[in-house]
Amino acid sequence: MKNKRNTRRNSTPQQPPSLFQTLLQRHAAFYGQVVKGLDRITPENLATFDLEGPNIQRGFAWVKDNVEDRDSISTICFDYTGYFELLSLRLHPQEFIEWMRAGYSAASRLKHQQRKSYYLGGLANSYWRVGAFRKAIKYYERALKISAEIGFPQGEVSWLGGLGNAYVSLGAYQKAIEYYERALSASREAGFRQDEGLWTGGLGVSYDNLGEHQKAIEYFEQALTISREIGDIQRESLWLSNLGVTYTSLGQYRKAIELRSEALKISRDIMDRQREGYHLGGLGSAYWNLGEHQQAIKCYEQALTIAKRFDDRQSEGTCLGDLGTVYDGIGEHRKAIEYYEQALTISRELGSRQYECTWLGNLGKAYFNLNEYVQALEYYEEALAISTEIGFLQGKGSILGNLGNIYSSLDEHRRGIDYHQQALKIFRELGDRKGEGSILSNLGTIYDSLDENKKARKYLKDALRIFEEIESPAAEIVRGWLAESETYE
Repeated sequence: MKNKRNTRRNSTPQQPPSLFQTLLQRHAAFYGQVVKGLDRITPENLATFDLEGPNIQRGFAWVKDNVEDRDSISTICFDYTGYFELLSLRLHPQEFIEWMRAGYSAASRLKHQQRKSYYLGGLANSYWRVGAFRKAIKYYERALKISAEIGFPQGEVSWLGGLGNAYVSLGAYQKAIEYYERALSASREAGFRQDEGLWTGGLGVSYDNLGEHQKAIEYFEQALTISREIGDIQRESLWLSNLGVTYTSLGQYRKAIELRSEALKISRDIMDRQREGYHLGGLGSAYWNLGEHQQAIKCYEQALTIAKRFDDRQSEGTCLGDLGTVYDGIGEHRKAIEYYEQALTISRELGSRQYECTWLGNLGKAYFNLNEYVQALEYYEEALAISTEIGFLQGKGSILGNLGNIYSSLDEHRRGIDYHQQALKIFRELGDRKGEGSILSNLGTIYDSLDENKKARKYLKDALRIFEEIESPAAEIVRGWLAESETYE
């Protein structure tokens, strides 16, 4: 009896919530239902989220603080955190991570393994978006492990593909291909036709980045066929646009414009304004490569307007950076710098390290074009540090090559060669044929300036062989260099 009395005395029965707490829970539950109903990205749904933003934030803050207390609160948390795409547009990346962590806590309390996998994948997606690719990979792997353990095929397919995306972002295309192939196999086994198309397209992206453009076209066309068969109009427009990217790489700019115009028409027909902005940006790139600079600027400015309308800061930054690239290319370097600085500010605001690295590198290039080498070096060195920190190997290879170009321009050719050799090693490790060819051609021109003709011919011929294999327009330029030196055989 004594032990029984002590047990009763030491136990702490859960107190019923106060009237105030009950009212807060009702408020949170109501606005959780509001968020749950915004399950598509439309201007109307985004406007509703913005209008109710203070109430939604207040409701979620209460849920987050109390999610460990009662099962009913964990269930409300699911309502707030169930739709990634809208939340990623309306929340700062760090806020988005907090929401996913709260969702994971709710799933853990309720021992809901499938939702735990979902929120781990959501955390992976958020870290991927801000350029923390290694961290993203760890979360994708945890999500994949749970999905495999509980036999959740949709999760397995999604997180295998997510790993493929993360490795593409790192420039590790061969590793990405491994995961995309596993995701594709799992999609086919489970009969997930839409996912089959998605990861087939992922393989196309990987091979395109490797410079294997014909192989990329085959995969994009397969993905396009699947999208048309199942009536996935949004993805149909995506693969048309990606085919446009590949034909741009092949120098077939009119074909690229045709494909991207078709993609743009689809997005406009179904009033998919965000994809419309994406396709306008792609058209801008095609016109830029064709030398139609004013048309490119017009497309980029239209895409920028759409990004601002949706308050899509990531896309806004990309459009600003693209405009910077055009102005840098037509010799308006100071104007380019203004655009790059705006893009850099947005990437830092969002914590997007990959884009921060990209715009720093572009600023370095703009100052290089102004012959302001000290300033250019500062930007390149900062970009190099970030690419090393986040493991962005392709970016690191490009920056090393740019550093090599600067030192060569300063007549420090041996130092320039050293940077190019470091870049060459990275591109060969990645299997990036296009990057390898560019560095080889740079080395050829440096050795030519040093009157080391034998080495110059070797590097230029190696570059020509790669550019011919991947059908790059750069092959014609290298042929011209060899012909000028009367060494073309």
